[in-house]
Amino acid sequence: MSVAFVAFSFLAVWALGPAAPTPSPLPAAAPSVVSPAELPVLEGALHEHRWVKESKRVWVPAEYRDVRIGTDEKGKPIYERRLVKGTGTYKVKYVTKCTVCGRTKE
Repeated sequence: MSVAFVAFSFLAVWALGPAAPTPSPLPAAAPSVVSPAELPVLEGALHEHRWVKESKRVWVPAEYRDVRIGTDEKGKPIYERRLVKGTGTYKVKYVTKCTVCGRTKE
């Protein structure tokens, strides 16, 4: 396709102005049908639970305690923060969850 042809086509369309919309040869779209499995389940609605066991990682923070180690010259207590248990780790937690409504049981 040459540059002159493209320029001529553009000028021809521009000179004629916007064309009236042409009707679509396709038939009108039918309303979509949704299966019951795709519908959202409202909380409290009757359904059969589908329980699935899932695992997820949960952060378990370290446990600290403030310990009184003495007093200053005015009699005010001095506290020191000490590590009691752990250094903070991830723990795997297993949960049984319903795939329909999202309810969990541990």
